[in-house]
Amino acid sequence: MRRRLASVLALVGSLSLAACGDSGGKAAGSGGGGATPAAPAASSSEGAVRARLEAFFAAVGEGPAKAASFIAYRGPDEARRYKAPAKYEGDEQRQVDRVVERVKGHLAAGAATFEKSEARSKGAEKWVAWHVTFGAGDAAKKALYAFVETPSGWLLGDID
Repeated sequence: MRRRLASVLALVGSLSLAACGDSGGKAAGSGGGGATPAAPAASSSEGAVRARLEAFFAAVGEGPAKAASFIAYRGPDEARRYKAPAKYEGDEQRQVDRVVERVKGHLAAGAATFEKSEARSKGAEKWVAWHVTFGAGDAAKKALYAFVETPSGWLLGDID
């Protein structure tokens, strides 16, 4: 998974992954309980991706069929790769199931805290990634959720 994310990020610029393992302080305004606000988003794209990510977390709770429309297709069809949402059928169903199980593991650790976002463009592609911490203390899990802008809206391109 890390190799795939590295490939994606190579396309969109050098995005520092060091913060994923950083155990530093929380974003401004973070505290106990529930998804906590980070400092105001630097752009409307970052705010839109955060809202999309929160909606994705809710969809994961409703099941993989609901979550599929939030996930970018990553199969062999180059015309659809990172341009269209995944479908919950065939090989794509397995892709969606894997992503949903991973996200469920994050959500099980506790409430999401949005640490910081980063935006990058490469050619016509625009990417926004959010560093998110789930839970607190020693049991906290950190993840990087990278979204790509598509004609269908912002879609989850990868998780690290």
